[in-house]
Amino acid sequence: MQTGNSARPLSALLRSEAADAAGVHPETVRYYEKIGLLASPLRDRSGYRRYGETELSRLSFISKLRKLGFSVSDIRSLLDGTSGSGMTCRSVAEIAEKHLTSVQKKVAELRDLEHALAALLDECSRKSVPECKLVERLTKSGTAVFDGEKLEQSGQT
Repeated sequence: MQTGNSARPLSALLRSEAADAAGVHPETVRYYEKIGLLASPLRDRSGYRRYGETELSRLSFISKLRKLGFSVSDIRSLLDGTSGSGMTCRSVAEIAEKHLTSVQKKVAELRDLEHALAALLDECSRKSVPECKLVERLTKSGTAVFDGEKLEQSGQT
């Protein structure tokens, strides 16, 4: 089996080639090894690490989970679960559901920030700074522009 970028078989991939195949930076591979998500592969006679199909599969799995925003802790749990520890699909789903809830909360917070910024921009006269309501709101002491949940609009919450 070969990668798209190299004529070298997967059983002999260098770190940079394995990283490229998994869509990550070589330093990311080194980091995953350092924190124990990825075991350091055997070295060849020249001292180079050689990544096989097992390591590449695990690296790709980790990469996909990171792209979905899973924490290192959740990835560790999922890796442990896929390594024959007896984790059930239900357990995997619980981890994914917990992460989805976290993502939904972040999206809601970003929407609140979007509304707060839009409201500030609506107040902006686009004239000189001394007349700028946006600057006034941002510099006025004790005035909450955005409290994380509700936008203060004209003194109302």
